[in-house]
Amino acid sequence: MQRPRAVKGVHSSQNAYMLVYNRCRTPLPPHPLLPDWLMQLVKQDSSKFEEFSDQLATLRKKDMDAGIAKHEEVKLLYQILPVLNGNDCEFVGTNWLRNWLEKDTTTPPMDNSHFLCPHGGLRLSSVCKVKRISKRAASVLYTNYGGGPHIDESSPCKTCVRDYCQLLRQKSNLVSDYRQILRLHCGKPSFGYWVGKASIEHWKEIAADLLLEAEAAIVSTATQKVGDRSEEDGTEEDEKAEELSASAAVKRFKFNEDIICKHGQMTNEMGKRELVSSEIWNILRAYFPSCPEYAHDIQPCQQCQDQAEEVKQLVASEQSTTLLSSLQNCNRPDLDCWPSDTNMLYVVTCSFLDEWRKFVSHPERERHVLSVENKSLLCEHQKLIVGLDSIPPNKTAKLALVLPQQWKVLSSLFDVDCTISISRNKSNEEICYTMQPEECEECCRRGESFIHKQRKVLDYTQAMVYVRKIEGTQKVMEIVPELHQSSSECEEDKDDKPEEKDPDFRSANGVKRKRPVGQSENPSTIRRSSRHRRLRGDKSFLVSSSQSLKEFKIQIMNVFSVAPFDQNLFMEDRSLTDDSALLGSLGVVPGSIILLQADETVMDEEQVELCIPEEGFKGTGLLGN
Repeated sequence: MQRPRAVKGVHSSQNAYMLVYNRCRTPLPPHPLLPDWLMQLVKQDSSKFEEFSDQLATLRKKDMDAGIAKHEEVKLLYQILPVLNGNDCEFVGTNWLRNWLEKDTTTPPMDNSHFLCPHGGLRLSSVCKVKRISKRAASVLYTNYGGGPHIDESSPCKTCVRDYCQLLRQKSNLVSDYRQILRLHCGKPSFGYWVGKASIEHWKEIAADLLLEAEAAIVSTATQKVGDRSEEDGTEEDEKAEELSASAAVKRFKFNEDIICKHGQMTNEMGKRELVSSEIWNILRAYFPSCPEYAHDIQPCQQCQDQAEEVKQLVASEQSTTLLSSLQNCNRPDLDCWPSDTNMLYVVTCSFLDEWRKFVSHPERERHVLSVENKSLLCEHQKLIVGLDSIPPNKTAKLALVLPQQWKVLSSLFDVDCTISISRNKSNEEICYTMQPEECEECCRRGESFIHKQRKVLDYTQAMVYVRKIEGTQKVMEIVPELHQSSSECEEDKDDKPEEKDPDFRSANGVKRKRPVGQSENPSTIRRSSRHRRLRGDKSFLVSSSQSLKEFKIQIMNVFSVAPFDQNLFMEDRSLTDDSALLGSLGVVPGSIILLQADETVMDEEQVELCIPEEGFKGTGLLGN
């Protein structure tokens, strides 16, 4: 059952309590009395509080008066800050003006030193960080706040402006100059300047690095002072300068320093330099004004030439002593004459042996052989494109076999890019040969085999070959290097001709035809011909690959009046001796030059005496006493 609600003025509670008050009959004092020392402290605190209140009111009034004065100053100067036409002006920092316009901050003296370039003028990168105000307003600000230096309308640095404009012009012309050099860099000029191949290949990157370095020097502050530069503005500027400096620090090398030898002169290594025309050099000179300059007629470093000759002579002598006896053509191993003490032989190209023999014979004029290049015998599948029919005793073999001990010496003296070996296994009286890497059947089926290509070359009819007769005092090994040297000059002379005189390079109306897509435009690649240069005295003969060597000797006899049995024929450094062999099997290709050396009849002393003509009774013994 709900309890009834109490009426107003009555409190109903189960926890009732009673307060009992007793009336005090003794009268209380009107105010409690404090000790004297406590009263003194209270008076001191009250005095200090009154002083603080007065000071606070004074400061508040002072700030209010300063604010009113600042407001009046800003109001007055704001009217004269803009520069009227024809009036003088000065530049002040944007951040300082922003600070001056704020009422709640204290305005420091002006510091314009970080806006100046190394030449004492206004930096180009600081133009967006200053404001142009009237000279009258600037005088009032300098009078009221001090600072400096003054930056008037004549302060922008002309030197920095000129350098920066030249920098922008070079950056915009870099692409067009690159295309211009590509267009001009064709052929081999007769006159011009020597530049490094690495420099001419990477000149655009080197020039871009130099431009970045110049831009970083312009952006960076000449005199780093804190001043009134804001933290945000300074951080942004420093980050940009650091980024440009880091980009410029990746510079590869100085232009044309790759053809400077250790003696400070032009290197004698032709593989490191090439000749460019004066038009190309003038373009490069604009980007690299301090690079070394070498005209076409300057002589390389003589000390380097002497040292290179000494090194080549020494290397040729050492290699000749080490390898000449083991790499001669006589008694070489082949598939029929396999050495009994080994089951594995190694493969090198005959061209490597030929070049090495030429270098050993004439190190002063032949190229120094540094590597054994066998990768040319591999296809795209990293397998061989040659087979056993390319190995001796095949007469058209382009490969040679070397013994393991010979290969060990070759590997120590030369850089070997690929090792090719052939193993011989004998089982059930059957001999099988295994090549490593193995022969690529797919490439052979597509006709990419080395032998297949050679057969195409060696199958001809009514082709022209040349015969050169050697005098009695000349040697075959002295003539063969001259043949190879003359073969590399023919096509270079053709490439030296200007494009305007090439009838196949221009159409009938004189318009330059476009180069086919995919054709190499590398200027450093020189097309060389295997065709030998004909000399006076060389006789031409029409022969076929199916013609025997004896028939060819009869043709030679009709021209040179040398009997076939007195003819000694040489092609390159090989002797052609098998009269029954066909010219194709002997490796005679169209355009070959065959050397002819005739045997001279050696007469006995008695025959010589009988051939002496008699004079009267001389020689008859009738005049003797």
